[in-house]
Amino acid sequence: MKLLFLTALSLLFLTTTAYAEEIICMKQTSMLCEPGECREIYTDDTQYTVINTTEKQILLCSENDQKCDPFPLDSIEEVGAFMIYKSGSAVMKIGLMDMEASGVIKDVFLEYRPHLFNIFLAWGMCMRA
Repeated sequence: MKLLFLTALSLLFLTTTAYAEEIICMKQTSMLCEPGECREIYTDDTQYTVINTTEKQILLCSENDQKCDPFPLDSIEEVGAFMIYKSGSAVMKIGLMDMEASGVIKDVFLEYRPHLFNIFLAWGMCMRA
């Protein structure tokens, strides 16, 4: 019985954040790219994204405004070393494991949101809620 408990506990700690029911991703770097130019935005580290797989929502949040804008979570897919979450044309990739040779880091994310001829990009770290 003790072995079963320790095995279950080990699996809990080894499971990546990307499999959680609710994930909070803090944006450390955010860029807005327009034709011919990219510039850093949201430099105050108060922007974050919440992925809620139970309610099938992605929430784009700001600590300054103390509000979140909800968007439908259209799909979740595990592809290679990533868990990929899609909402409309927006894509969020979260690393499932460390892979030094390719630069993939567990629980680090890339967020990509196109809008008209602009693209919003963000990178940061995710954690279980």
